[in-house]
Amino acid sequence: PICFPVTIPSMFPSHDTTEEQITKAKLAKASDIFHKEGEAKAQSYINDNDLNYTIDWALSNDSGLVLIDNTTGRAVVAYRGTDISSPADWVTGISMLRNEEAQNSVFRDGKVQMEQVIQEYGAPQELIGFSRGGTLAMTLGNEFGVNTTTFNPFVNKNLATTLLTDANHTIIRTTTDPVSIGANLPNPKFKVIQIAPKETSLNPMTNHELVQFLDNDTPRRQPPIENLQRFVELTGKAQSELITIKDMGQAIRDWET
Repeated sequence: PICFPVTIPSMFPSHDTTEEQITKAKLAKASDIFHKEGEAKAQSYINDNDLNYTIDWALSNDSGLVLIDNTTGRAVVAYRGTDISSPADWVTGISMLRNEEAQNSVFRDGKVQMEQVIQEYGAPQELIGFSRGGTLAMTLGNEFGVNTTTFNPFVNKNLATTLLTDANHTIIRTTTDPVSIGANLPNPKFKVIQIAPKETSLNPMTNHELVQFLDNDTPRRQPPIENLQRFVELTGKAQSELITIKDMGQAIRDWET
């Protein structure tokens, strides 16, 4: 009998975020704090978490926090997620759904901010964003050719189909996040890293939250279907190898006779 390895397309999630990913998620968190509580609280959060960055408050705005890497002197811009109490954020969300970012003031302001950052510091070393901020980071990254790292971003048609850009996008998403499902569309500019959600997160919208990426203190869960996929893959591989050995043995016996 001929046996082929059994494979089911899947992307097995990591069970931990790396220290680098945690640092970048915290910079996105600092952007949210800047929006809600101001520069002093945001800088305190950065200092308390031993992040080697200083806020440029003059270039920062309501959506994008400009941070200067104290080691390299280069800028990083971090974009916050949606503030559900903000009507303007709801308007921005609708623009993203309709693929009309170019007509939205947040994206226009982001473009002006990027031009100012480039004039002051040169091209940012990276753009970082969470959710709505991830969409903003990727859109501006495409336009200015700056690489991005985003957490559970909303990937609309414009982002999924943009290929002519110098930017590469690292997308970090929880496996059950409904907002960032578009990240799984094929695009050579995307590097998608799947992270298993925390065990305490049973609501899909909880799985979307930035807290999923800020630490590894809470164990992460493995969805049952992924356990099944891994079992099938390993079983298929073992069965294939067994059949190959049997076939080799039979071939040797045939040669000897």
